[in-house]
Amino acid sequence: QVCPLVGIAYFMLNLLSTNYGILMGQARTTGIAVLSLIGCWGCSVPLSYVLGIHLNYGDQGIFLGLISGYMIFAVGSIILFFMSDWKKSAQEAVKRSEEEEKDKLEKNDKEQLLIN
Repeated sequence: QVCPLVGIAYFMLNLLSTNYGILMGQARTTGIAVLSLIGCWGCSVPLSYVLGIHLNYGDQGIFLGLISGYMIFAVGSIILFFMSDWKKSAQEAVKRSEEEEKDKLEKNDKEQLLIN
């Protein structure tokens, strides 16, 4: 009875994991943090408790609570994904990459001065 629910939970978890990686690559950590707070802690935990323990649905209630939180997180991450300004994100990624390269070169120059 629980296996189909576990499958749905894993599907939702994989969907949000993919979107999580994309949004992290865009450095959109605030949106991810808010969605995580709402979906996981605001929905999954209380709903799993209410369904699984308080209303005596057991394991099924716990997984239904998890699925609902994952669904909120996944749908929210999909919305953030489609709201992305890809040109802006690409420009910011190039800028970050150039700054990191500049920092590495400066560090290497300092190390060379110390060696000489």
